[in-house]
Amino acid sequence: MKKHIYVGVILLLSLFVLTGFSMDHIRGLENEYADMNENEMILALSKKSITQIFDEVNTISSEGNDLSSLILHGLTIIERIDEISNQELLELIKNESNSTNLRVILVQALQQKNRDVRVWDSNIEFEILKLLQNKSVDNEIRENMIWLLSDNNASNLKALENIVLNEDDRLAFQALKQLRFINPHKANLLAEQILSMYDVDRKQTDKLRAAIKTKVILLRNNGSLEDKSRIVELCIELFENPHIEQMKDTAIFALSEIKHEKSIVYIINSKEIENHIKAFCIDQNFTTLTSMLYDNPTEKNIETLIEAMNIYPIVDLIEPLKDKINASNNAFKISELKEQKGYPVNEKWLNY
Repeated sequence: MKKHIYVGVILLLSLFVLTGFSMDHIRGLENEYADMNENEMILALSKKSITQIFDEVNTISSEGNDLSSLILHGLTIIERIDEISNQELLELIKNESNSTNLRVILVQALQQKNRDVRVWDSNIEFEILKLLQNKSVDNEIRENMIWLLSDNNASNLKALENIVLNEDDRLAFQALKQLRFINPHKANLLAEQILSMYDVDRKQTDKLRAAIKTKVILLRNNGSLEDKSRIVELCIELFENPHIEQMKDTAIFALSEIKHEKSIVYIINSKEIENHIKAFCIDQNFTTLTSMLYDNPTEKNIETLIEAMNIYPIVDLIEPLKDKINASNNAFKISELKEQKGYPVNEKWLNY
């Protein structure tokens, strides 16, 4: 049955290569789904053969539509992916007559089909690596294929390392992100190598974003104060550099994620950061602010905490902060702390 499906797909796609997509076919699909809601469309797709769905993805893609137009087709394919073997899926992914959209969907389907697999069959792994390393393959396909490399072996690590150091920024971003999961030590070394090439006057890239994100995640819970301070200083430098506006969001959210006293103080006191962003950072840094309040707080700490609670009051901090203000010999006044309803501690960030 599977072989029959596979042969049917190849014949169908070969036909499209010879004749092109019929405009009647495209218009027919538009008319078929025009008045359907989501549930009706899912039902209609479920009644079609998987080869018909592949055909539709290629047809819709021929008009320049992106994956956002094919969400229901993609979900249907993934739900029925057991109808096709791993090898057949790889052949379809390799087939250049298929649209990039279909090939990306099939890569994602291959990942879902094998979500519990830790070690691939050697032939499958060889094909995955070959495709991933083929620079003529569309980068959108390769970016998704990176996530098929779940096994921490020498070949996979080498392939990911080469992509991080030598490939397009978006591809490198995904490769370094995957390395964080399968080999944090290697990811840390590569992130350090990228950061060492940082030049304040050069246009910064997604690769630098990936390196900063990697360092922040690896340092957040286990890093030394010295290493954290170094990344905090870099992020502040990036945020304040007027020539690299596109790095500002990366810098601010990295400062928040690293959960360091110096970084949250900088965020709260910055006049360039909007209050809704500060509120998110204060929420994320509850544990950092708590340490600032209880571990022999300085006058500057109290000032920062008052400012933080005026922006985003957290119930578990407000009363202890009032106690510290009352016990302080400095000129703080309870009136400096706005009376407003507080928010509960966000448990999401407690063990983050």
